Amino acid sequence: IFIIFKEKSNLTSIGNRAFQGCEVLGRITIPDRVTSIGDSAFKGCSSITSITIPDRVTSIGEDAFFGCSSLTSVTIGNSVNSIGQNAFFCCSSLTNITIPDSVTSIGKYAFSGCSSLKSVTFADPNGWYVTETKGATSGTGLTLTDPSKNVTLLMSEDYYGGYLDYYWYKN
Repeated sequence: IFIIFKEKSNLTSIGNRAFQGCEVLGRITIPDRVTSIGDSAFKGCSSITSITIPDRVTSIGEDAFFGCSSLTSVTIGNSVNSIGQNAFFCCSSLTNITIPDSVTSIGKYAFSGCSSLKSVTFADPNGWYVTETKGATSGTGLTLTDPSKNVTLLMSEDYYGGYLDYYWYKN
């Protein structure tokens, strides 16, 4: 099943749980007017293979793409400033992702269970830090210049110093 909204659609947000559990949804084109993707909007849509998040979207909600196990490609628009907790949890086919400079916060467990993820590239790797508390204004600083190391930092709680269960913020 494909969902394509009319070009002149007045749709400005995809609400919480809008397509949750729609396992046969294979492709969706999000209209350029959309400014937010709600919590669990596409949760469990296990047939989606790729998605482009338009430039006007400013936030990706918690659990937005949780369990989209066939998702291999995500393009995040240049206006997104927050990626919610568990946003891409268990997107096991996702291999790489670029975090645009506009993003200033990433929720904990955002990429947990993305077992094929090999590269997370930050458009601007400077000024990032992690905290245990949502909304905290200080924390541990990060150096994010190696895409393969960035995967470890986002997804691992091992001795390499992963921050899987931390909130990520950019100064």
